[in-house]
Amino acid sequence: MVVAYNPLTVSESREKDVPVVYGDAGSAAVLAHARLEEASLLAVLVHDDVAAEMALHHARAVNPGRDIVARAGSRESIQKLRVAGASDVVQPEFGAGVEVIQHVFQRCEIHGDELELLVGERGSACYRHWESPQ
Repeated sequence: MVVAYNPLTVSESREKDVPVVYGDAGSAAVLAHARLEEASLLAVLVHDDVAAEMALHHARAVNPGRDIVARAGSRESIQKLRVAGASDVVQPEFGAGVEVIQHVFQRCEIHGDELELLVGERGSACYRHWESPQ
């Protein structure tokens, strides 16, 4: 099930027979039509962190055991989305930066396990730092 505010996304989803609800994912009324109680996984990928927080609070109230992955618009939002109920939070710009660093290391002949160790440890450390209460 997709909840989308973009009419083009709604139209494309329907063309592909993907169940879709048109509306704001931050609205409890819209989410009520999305059958959240049946979902085993929820991905909250909206660009508005306030709407993401509202969607997370509503989703947790409807189905507390659900696994929820959320997109944070900024690193400052990571902890807020965790508190709102996200199981995991991803910050796309950080992920893109990690990808750039991987390419740089590969051009410096750093590959395989060494590359994974350098990039993976740094990424995990940053997320742990951002998620800890300030």
